[in-house]
Formats: sequence, structure tokens, C-alpha cells
Amino acid sequence: MTNEAFIDERCARIFYFLLTDVKLVVLLALSYMVNEEQNKEITADASIFDFLLTMVQQAEKAKDRRQWGFSIHELLNGLAKLAKNDKNKVIIMDKGAFEILKRILKQGSEAEQLATVNVIWELSFAQKNKTLFKVNNIGKLLRCLLKLCLHVCI
Repeated sequence: MTNEAFIDERCARIFYFLLTDVKLVVLLALSYMVNEEQNKEITADASIFDFLLTMVQQAEKAKDRRQWGFSIHELLNGLAKLAKNDKNKVIIMDKGAFEILKRILKQGSEAEQLATVNVIWELSFAQKNKTLFKVNNIGKLLRCLLKLCLHVCI
């Protein structure tokens, strides 16, 4: 590999990482700033959900459970904000969120579980999602978490 090709490859990698970091920061910031109507505009490209869910999965694998400085619960809180839009509720589930949420409910920290419950709350307002949650006994898992919380809190 020539010196020039090596430099080009390194620049491309750095550019990719910078873009990913900026994209994540902007996406999460916007999720907190926009209302439900404006939410449609920033989520017109459904690939942002692939991106956000990938960030959650990468954070799950990380030793510090963070991706680009964001914790899993911060990423999930951003996802919950984007899920306020009815169209997004179905898209998020179609993008594979269900397995990720189920896994975090079972294995995540308390903060991650709380953020997951918040996402499930938002997603469950779509009938298609509600049915999926019922069929897969998410309610049973949520009741177990509630009992655990009540036991710890009392």
C-alpha cells in the first residue's frame, strides 16, 4: 500500500467516525427538541432507526455499556422520544427493536430497564406492537420488574 493510499484510508476512517459521532449527537438532540409533528420530518428516512438501534447493540457489547459516549439508557430515551410519532412506532419495531428491548429488560441495569420500559410504553400505543408484546409475554416480564422494584423500594 502506498503512503498516499494509506493516508486516504485513514482520512476516510476518521471522517466516518466523526460523521457517526456528529450524527448521533444531532439525532439525540433533535429527539428532545422537536414536537410530535416535527418528529415526522427528522424521521422521514427510516434508516435513522437502524442507526440508533445499531448504536444500542454496540453499547451492549462495550465494556462500559456506552457507544460514542452515550449510555444505553440515553440512547433508549432518544428512541422513546422518536417513538412518540405513530408512524415511527411501527417502523421501530419493524427494524428489530423487539429483540433488543427484550434482551435489555432481562439483562440490563436498572437505568437501562427503566428506559426500556419507557420505549415499550411509547411503542405499545400502536395496535400491531401491542399485540406483539402480548403474544411474547412482555407483560409478564414487566410485572416481574415491578415486583422487584416494589421489593427493593420498600
